[in-house]
Amino acid sequence: MAAVLGGDPSVIEAICEATPGIVSPANYNAPGQVVIAGEATAVAAASESLREKGAKIRPLPVSAPFHCAMMKPAQDALEPKLKETQFNDASCPLYVNTDACAQSDGDALRAALVKQVSAPVKWQQSIVAMRAAGADLFVELGPGKVLSGLIARIDKDAKRMNLEGPEGARRTPSVPGRSVMPARTFSEVSVASAYLLAPRRQVPVYVPPRPCGGARSYENLEKRLVFSLCLFARILFC
Repeated sequence: MAAVLGGDPSVIEAICEATPGIVSPANYNAPGQVVIAGEATAVAAASESLREKGAKIRPLPVSAPFHCAMMKPAQDALEPKLKETQFNDASCPLYVNTDACAQSDGDALRAALVKQVSAPVKWQQSIVAMRAAGADLFVELGPGKVLSGLIARIDKDAKRMNLEGPEGARRTPSVPGRSVMPARTFSEVSVASAYLLAPRRQVPVYVPPRPCGGARSYENLEKRLVFSLCLFARILFC
């Protein structure tokens, strides 16, 4: 995988398409930042072509080529397991990272959970869609502020808050005159959770998987997963 800095998404997509082998956009993180993934040789070739177009390339030392066609075997293994699992309709719409659209149908959510294994994470598009739906304040829960930083690049007017550690898990954002709605995470690994405050009405929000923006993006993954699961239990039962 490699982060492409400064390239136009349409150019990146076209170069990936024209490059022999498997390589494609894996994460649309923010304006001027797209991550590509695939076979090492194809990623290297596409990276060189993108450098010639003026983009900067940052190789990412990850354990697998996430969110591309090379993850299809893992997707095929996951699908029958999820088919055995009952999915009820969501109590509030969830923003799905494969198409940045709100969804509440249980069967559709199951299908999206399967699809996202090999599909690109549309983080930027998801934030834009949530803002259009009325999202006013995004609260990132867990170690780090990568997601908050990306949101600032996507929409400088979006308000952001970061909560870390056990103390953060016990806090609930509160702004006078606004309603608070806890977000349910929906991804293959819940590495981030969030609250959304809306000035006019309650608007459900889904925070997609943590984007791959640098070498530290997947660090502390186990800690973030445990933190999110504990927070999720608190939202449901407290």
